Amino acid sequence: MENMPIDDNPAEIDADDWHSVTDAKKRKQIQDRLAQRERRKRLREAKRSTKQISPPLQIQSSISAQADDIAQPSSEFAFHPFSFDAFEHAPCSRRITGPLLSLDSPQFSSFCSPSIQQTPNLSYELPYALPLSSALLINGRILGLRCGIDGLSKSLPASPEVPFPLQPTTTQLTIVHFRAIDRVPFFKMRDNFILMSDVIDEEELIGDLFLMPGFTIAPGGVSWDPEAWRIEKPFADKWGILFY
Repeated sequence: MENMPIDDNPAEIDADDWHSVTDAKKRKQIQDRLAQRERRKRLREAKRSTKQISPPLQIQSSISAQADDIAQPSSEFAFHPFSFDAFEHAPCSRRITGPLLSLDSPQFSSFCSPSIQQTPNLSYELPYALPLSSALLINGRILGLRCGIDGLSKSLPASPEVPFPLQPTTTQLTIVHFRAIDRVPFFKMRDNFILMSDVIDEEELIGDLFLMPGFTIAPGGVSWDPEAWRIEKPFADKWGILFY
């Protein structure tokens, strides 16, 4: 019997199907695109669920100029005045010896709730250049953010004693975002980070801050002064769009 002609035209390959892609570079691009899409989906779901949670306490409609009159906020990441004396001896995290705590347990609420401290002491200088991690830690302390617990929420109104470069913008106060960005003393970078959260990978950005030449702090400069921060070329080439 005469052989029948074979149709050599394969069916259209799904653009997201990387299993049949032999080119390693193209296969990696598809995998990265799928990972980015899934991450954005999780972020949108997290934002929606955060908006549905009723806060236990409401922020007062007007904030007094005195730090003592600031209302207790609706989040565990409330501002509390900062003291460098307390910071010197405060551990970054507590040792967990028992089972993990439930997020709605009294123990967890107690752990996340800020302690009352004195007004921030900002009059100090260091003779050496601060590492980036130290600068971010200090800025978080000033804002009342617990180290390692920069969750997903809106920023809270800051005390008048908080340096101006760290004061939250309208974008930070109204849009749910990863609070880790609040520690950076650049208004534009913070706002763009939040507004572009659907198209940039926050984890990649945070990773690049620590794993590639990112920022250096001038010797004697303070952590909250943007003039003391120097951006390195590799980071500027990749993330410079956040500053415009």
